[in-house]
Amino acid sequence: MNAFEVTLAGLVHDVGVLAARIFRPPEGLAEATSATFTQITGMPPQAAPPEVLYSLDFVLRMPYLPEAFRKDRVASLVARYRAPQEPDESLLAQAHGLFGAASGGPSPLGQRRSPSRLVAIASRIKTPAQKTPTPAWFPLTELAPAKAFPVADSALAANQASATEEYHHLWQKLCQAWAENRCPDPAGFLTRAVSVLERFTWCVPAVDSPECDVALFDHLRAVAAAAACLAYSPDGQEKPFLLLVAELAGIQKYLFDLRQGTGGLARRLRARSFKVAAYVESLAAALLRRLSLSLTQRLLFAGGKVVLLLPNTPEVQATVDDLRTTVARWIFDQSQGEVTLALTAMPISAADLADFSATYTKLSHALRSARARAGENVLTASTSWVESAFLLPAIEVAETETRCDSCRRRKALVEEEPALALCDHCRREATLGALLPRSRYLVYYVNGQGTEPAPIGSFRLAEDIAYEGDEVTYAVDLDGQGQGPDHLPLSAGFRSRYVPRDKSGRVLEFAELASRSRGRPLLAVLKMDADNLGYIFSQGIVDCAAGQSAPAAGTPGHALLARVAGLSRMLEIFFSGYLEGLLRDRYPEVYLVYSGGDDLVAIGPWDRIFDLAVDIREEFRRFTGGNPAWSLSAGVAVINPHLPVLIAIAEAEELLEFSKSAPGEGVVPLIRKEPGLNQSPGNKSTGEARKNRLTAFETSVPWEEFPNLLKQAKQLAQWIENDVLSTSQVYRLLWYAELARKFYAEGDTQYLQYVPYLARDLRRTWGGPTPDHEQAKQWASQFLLPGDREILKARFVCCYALYATRSSE
Repeated sequence: MNAFEVTLAGLVHDVGVLAARIFRPPEGLAEATSATFTQITGMPPQAAPPEVLYSLDFVLRMPYLPEAFRKDRVASLVARYRAPQEPDESLLAQAHGLFGAASGGPSPLGQRRSPSRLVAIASRIKTPAQKTPTPAWFPLTELAPAKAFPVADSALAANQASATEEYHHLWQKLCQAWAENRCPDPAGFLTRAVSVLERFTWCVPAVDSPECDVALFDHLRAVAAAAACLAYSPDGQEKPFLLLVAELAGIQKYLFDLRQGTGGLARRLRARSFKVAAYVESLAAALLRRLSLSLTQRLLFAGGKVVLLLPNTPEVQATVDDLRTTVARWIFDQSQGEVTLALTAMPISAADLADFSATYTKLSHALRSARARAGENVLTASTSWVESAFLLPAIEVAETETRCDSCRRRKALVEEEPALALCDHCRREATLGALLPRSRYLVYYVNGQGTEPAPIGSFRLAEDIAYEGDEVTYAVDLDGQGQGPDHLPLSAGFRSRYVPRDKSGRVLEFAELASRSRGRPLLAVLKMDADNLGYIFSQGIVDCAAGQSAPAAGTPGHALLARVAGLSRMLEIFFSGYLEGLLRDRYPEVYLVYSGGDDLVAIGPWDRIFDLAVDIREEFRRFTGGNPAWSLSAGVAVINPHLPVLIAIAEAEELLEFSKSAPGEGVVPLIRKEPGLNQSPGNKSTGEARKNRLTAFETSVPWEEFPNLLKQAKQLAQWIENDVLSTSQVYRLLWYAELARKFYAEGDTQYLQYVPYLARDLRRTWGGPTPDHEQAKQWASQFLLPGDREILKARFVCCYALYATRSSE
């Protein structure tokens, strides 16, 4: 049995769904297709669902296949998967049956499928207290992050004439791009095929329904992945699938533990962030290579975590165990014990795969357990501890030598300039970070061809890969197009690569970014992530799937693998793809430290970071179809550019956590009584945590109120710059706000003295001869009413305005 042929057949078995929304048989079919169908199946073409004929036609028109594939066999699998006659045909039928609800069954004979549009699954997610959300539909277009936004326009969704034209364009582009795949390696050919299908079928619904939220691409990939596993697994096996998840644990400290003043800090920071994802991706690539599998088996890859669907065989289990130990030791040594590998593999049945949401929840629990004991492959042997593994090798430094000034964990290289006391590891990071912004491709090798070591093999960044040979394991087009030399196993991907530059093209350092701030030359660190993803993937997808009108597969969670994979893929497109373009177009002085999965860290001029946070939140709402089930929480730390990065990001992390735990719906003051975040009894009594807010300047603000609050802060800064108000007036208002914060936190009425203080101040020192003076006084008067929590907003407004005016330094 040829597993490659079964996998390819799975990838294209329903690709004709796209053409069936354009043509009615025999329109658009080659002359020989109908006769070939009859020859393979013994049935007249009139008895075939249109998508079967067009899928067969797609196979027959393929101009190139590697030697490992027999076109006639792939054609037979596609033509007969609904009525299999041979064992490998039954594998494809079984795989399709697991996710058959996604495709809605065959279309009526001799008719054209409805040219419907795909509903964004993010727009359908529901929470227990939420009514059915308004659906939003994706445009029918080639995949690009800026075009991947759904539109809640039922008139557009019902416009079949325009949809048919757009389908025709997609079909032509798909056939053209498929013909350019000339990779001779069968696994590489399949890897490239996956990217081509994603590029042109990500927006095509697998069901003829205005409510369909399963992309044809996700359906095809799910069937191909399952079919490949079944091709390797023994007949009748109860659990023929092995679901594997791997990620790196302890990366937070590793990413940001860089010493200030050692040069190239920004370059090494982005290099470390890049390497975390590259290590996990290289592990997946090496594992699939050893098992003669392709990218079809990679269900999820986001934020440095990968999920693979593998055959559950003794050979696969042994390979996984071997790589687990090898990679764990390599990563431990490479990071000097700071980073460890968390990897778990779980055998599952066909029923588990069909009900993927519940299975994915179990897998996540298993990953948390593996993360808690991530170092066991390094620190234990059999059933006992390896005591020597707990001690890192001693660094022998001669009298004329020194430790690396940055990591302090390795011996520095001997340099003519004493100020550059860096080890080889840190120097390579600086080189990698400098190369990343001007590179388009990421290339993995199973041997030592690359410039950077990986857990298995190596990798390198490149501007051009036209001259690469057969030694390439896997290459990624970081522009997300999957375009490059036709002989390479090439995929599409997105990585954060944008960096701010001056007019000459030189990359700006942190201190230079700070100097571009309004007012004080400070930086801000934005840390942001999506709320309630655990619930969304475990329950929200199930709820929206149960309400779909497409035929069910017998369980509430039908087609969940395609839905989970599709939603994860779209989130990655937003955080790793779209945000990169957002910075290039609107925030050229800000760069992403990392962005992927569902979170991000950005550093830039402090005032621009607040504007960026508002824009990201608004764009995320648009990307999720305005569905209130989705929200983001954020923390913004305003810092001196010379503060160590680890401390700055740790502060932003604490503020983010407060955003997720701040009680109540309104503005909540963050009161620090001891190191760390400590909520007072007054804060805790104001209600449950609602998330969906930003915390900065010791104030946590719901997103609905934040744009107006930011507008007030900018207006106050303008009044100071125009001499309408003095900084001493604003500092006194800030003091009154602090008294009010203490009152609301502790309930002690002595702090209500802020009311008469403010009233007297307004009467004596506020106001003046111009309308601006009176407007400023009227604005401050809103804080006079005792018991009115508006005063809690004053700290943010005052801090922003004082930072924004250089006269306050």
